[in-house]
Amino acid sequence: MKNGKMYSYTNIYWEMVAVNEMGIGKKLKELRTFFGVSQQELCSGLCTQGYISKLEQGLVHPSADLTAELAERLGVDIQYLFDASADISKVNYLYTVMESIAASMDRTDYKAVLATVEAEENHPEFQKGTLRQYLLWRKGICLYHIRDDVSEAVRCLDEAAALTPATRKNPTVQDLDIMLSKAIIFSMADRQVQAENVYRRLLHAARRHPYLPKSSLLVRLYYNYSKNQFEQDKWKESLELAGRGIQLCHQTESMYMLGELYFQYGQSGRESDRFGKEETKEYYEKAKFLFQLRGNHFFADVVSEELAELLEE
Repeated sequence: MKNGKMYSYTNIYWEMVAVNEMGIGKKLKELRTFFGVSQQELCSGLCTQGYISKLEQGLVHPSADLTAELAERLGVDIQYLFDASADISKVNYLYTVMESIAASMDRTDYKAVLATVEAEENHPEFQKGTLRQYLLWRKGICLYHIRDDVSEAVRCLDEAAALTPATRKNPTVQDLDIMLSKAIIFSMADRQVQAENVYRRLLHAARRHPYLPKSSLLVRLYYNYSKNQFEQDKWKESLELAGRGIQLCHQTESMYMLGELYFQYGQSGRESDRFGKEETKEYYEKAKFLFQLRGNHFFADVVSEELAELLEE
């Protein structure tokens, strides 16, 4: 942040803090919850998670510099945190809508998502910046899955990407997620070369992003990029990408998509002749165990079929 900008924040900070005893922490928590940002994500590189917890409880007051940085990270002007007239009910309403969309996305109920998006897209609050971007992003995904319309889906995603508040040099996490959705749609439509071009640019951007080293988005990127390379018979590249995803899961002690990555790793190792039957079997069995643990019986059965085929060879 430039010194001039920080200086102006410092000037207004002490004029406002006296009349805002607990408001800063409360509004930070509301915004953080609304955007689905964890305390760890919010504080990364700025302060400790414990400090954010105390701040949200009104037990500490942040410095002018830290307040400005936190506001910027949450995409609001610093004055918002001091504005007693800001309508939090709107935030709660928007958060409820976005929670409904997220829940339907998790169930892959794309018709329900599209119905919600179309009902809300003319709402005044959803005409703004990242909120408009969010609806267009979800709409693009739904248009592909419901209508198999790649062109219209990509048009929505490109329109969403154009609404970023960031520059090309510092994309937001949502910007990167939109890019990933575009690449996945290209892959699903068997436009693998177009998908690969997006994956390559996305991986470059993700590696430079300060908040993604432990992100689930990065895990999804490694997995889907690995699948893309596998579909193009680039098995060694696929193996390397799946391996990076597995390594990231281990580093973060996360099982998120670990079953998918083990299966992809086993397949890629087998096709590239890096793995023999026993080593391939080991990764398939790990994948099957993780799918069963998650109650994902469909994918557990898929792996079982691959195991049976492997053992018959």
